[in-house]
Amino acid sequence: MKALAVLSVFLYLSTLVSSQGPATWNQSTAYTHPALVINGTTTYLSLQNVPADTDITNTTYWSTLDSLVPNETPSGSDSLTTPDASQVADLDVPESNSSTPLTGGRLINLSTRGFVGTGERRMVGGFKVYGADLDIIVRGFGPSHNLTNKALDDPRLVWKTSPTSLKADTDGVISEVDDYDQNSRLSGVNELAQSKIDKLIAKETADIQTGSNWSNVRSNGYTAFIDAKTDAEAGVGRIGINDLTDFTGDGQLVNIATRSYVGNHEDHFLVAGFNIRGGSVQVCIRAFGPSMNLSGEQSLADPILEIIQQKSDYHNEKKVIYMNDNWKADFTGTTDIAPFDIISQKSTVPYYLNKKLLDNEAAAVLTLDSGNYTARVYGKNGGTGIGRVGIDKIVDEWNVSE
Repeated sequence: MKALAVLSVFLYLSTLVSSQGPATWNQSTAYTHPALVINGTTTYLSLQNVPADTDITNTTYWSTLDSLVPNETPSGSDSLTTPDASQVADLDVPESNSSTPLTGGRLINLSTRGFVGTGERRMVGGFKVYGADLDIIVRGFGPSHNLTNKALDDPRLVWKTSPTSLKADTDGVISEVDDYDQNSRLSGVNELAQSKIDKLIAKETADIQTGSNWSNVRSNGYTAFIDAKTDAEAGVGRIGINDLTDFTGDGQLVNIATRSYVGNHEDHFLVAGFNIRGGSVQVCIRAFGPSMNLSGEQSLADPILEIIQQKSDYHNEKKVIYMNDNWKADFTGTTDIAPFDIISQKSTVPYYLNKKLLDNEAAAVLTLDSGNYTARVYGKNGGTGIGRVGIDKIVDEWNVSE
């Protein structure tokens, strides 16, 4: 009789999920509630939206069908009636999963290099925190770069919260730092923070602040930018944003979007490095150009996006794992980085991340293992202008239509 009861519940719930029945469970897949999957000889039902890399035994997200069926046939009855909706009401999706920490790995280091000047040619890095407050260090590099082209002489860092303007003297300024050794907030820090500070040289800049998760509202975040004091001091610079908790809390970085001038020389490409630690992460990486509303400078007309996996600690062994020109189409071009081990298919970009993408902008959605990666953005056929690269850890609860 128990087998009959299991079958009865299964037939009822399968009508809620799909006419095609349950699929074979895959741990690397994210599932939308309600979902039925089979693992071995056991059938499971999702209790809410399930992030990728969630173990099937995690009872926060999965329940076996056996657990929804009584051990014995109810007294005085030869059969089990199909439950009505009220009996499975507790399987409804919660209105918000914001109290549930994100599973899987973390983005712990987000760093973007490019040409940095004045005005709209400054380098702007926006970022968001999820899950809980998070201690973050933001650094601005310039003269420490050893490049063919001129490095940024003396970067200045301005950190803002939910700004309406990116100008240094407008609303939302949290801090403004010229030289890091004049910043008292960098004194008496922990070992991890000190190791980041020790990478800086004279005239470079940094600040440490506690970033809020804004109750996990996706529209709120922070902006940090570095710029040159004069046009003569412009050059190649880098902005770095680092998690200082070393996985000890619930807060984590889930996004960086960096805007900068993109030139036609490799040193002036927009290059965003990021590290994944603690497990695999599903990321969406985007390259913007014409969708940006600029008042002065010309935007990058047709950005190309490369995703590069760093195979050694010092970046002297690497390979391209993905390329895209137009996000709705497969890639058909070439790359100057070898070996060319490429995934070239178009990507299905989550709704909340594709609303601003134009057809000739680029994107990739990938599940990446722990490791070091680089996203490189440059103009098609040598095009130049202001471009932007965004790296997002996909947050399922944000992927809703508006």
